[in-house]
Amino acid sequence: MKVIGLLACTTSILLGGCALHNVNMQAGPSVQSHDKFPSLNELGYQDSAENVSGLWWHDFNRPELNDLISQSFTSNQDIVAAIARIEQARANTNETRSDLFPKLNLEGSITDSRQKDDDQASVREIGAARSWELDVFDRIGSAALADEYEANARVYDLEALRLSLSAEVANAYFGAAAAHNRLQLLQQQLDTDKELLELVKLRQENGVGTKVEVLQQQSQVSESLSFIPPAQSELRVFENRLDVLLGVQPDGQDRVSIEENLVFAVELPAIGVPADLLLQRPDLRSLHAELVAADAEIASAIAERLPLVTLTGSYLFSDSSTVVDPVATIVGAFVQPILDVGG
Repeated sequence: MKVIGLLACTTSILLGGCALHNVNMQAGPSVQSHDKFPSLNELGYQDSAENVSGLWWHDFNRPELNDLISQSFTSNQDIVAAIARIEQARANTNETRSDLFPKLNLEGSITDSRQKDDDQASVREIGAARSWELDVFDRIGSAALADEYEANARVYDLEALRLSLSAEVANAYFGAAAAHNRLQLLQQQLDTDKELLELVKLRQENGVGTKVEVLQQQSQVSESLSFIPPAQSELRVFENRLDVLLGVQPDGQDRVSIEENLVFAVELPAIGVPADLLLQRPDLRSLHAELVAADAEIASAIAERLPLVTLTGSYLFSDSSTVVDPVATIVGAFVQPILDVGG
């Protein structure tokens, strides 16, 4: 009890000269900004909030596109890596928070000392030892708070990745649909030019047309035919991009139906730079979480320079001839950094 009383007295004296750091949970930029930005409703788009809510790609009414985006969310390698980073950050948070609680260890030792012409029996000890750091200056709490906001930032990173991934899948999907439509038009144009070539040849055979007209039409057929390979290459680029986004090896198979068109049943929602959109951006939320985490790390670093208060205790059994009963000890201690060269 005297040790605990002395420890409390010493701690109270040191507290008077310790300056802690308060973490700013609403951290913001230090630059001047507008007091208010217009919202969607203020800009005259009363129904825009309903249009952009939920899964935005469902508004296109394309079941195939919905399936492709859902598949990308589960098989894309970047998504898998982002989920692993979230699990890692949460594990770090749990590890840091565990330091707030007492630790109980099982300890044992065997001591065997020998001198010349004098053998001494071995001494065996076994027991439980407990240690507990009293987080007086919130060093552990601030570090745990930093890890927690780092984990939140990784969650927002995953949301941002899913948002960009869904946009890339939709872009590749409609790009492949446009390439299919272009190929169909080019094929129709080629078929028409070939029919005209046959008619021109028939006119020449009947003495109505000339050889020049035939050569000109043959040139037109060759020109129309030359447009098809680039269009096929463009289609394969979009299809291969879909495969990569889905986390599979490009197999040369078309994932977008040739019957797909670019007709949309509903108009796209109103866009711009309203405050509603800015506040919903997951990348901005991630940056804010990282800013709070950095502020919490500052608080933990400041607490590192303040006294470290710990309680340790043990309960040991010994077979030494000088010890008959189990030995119980409890020790309170503090450490105050005085000189930290280069720290």
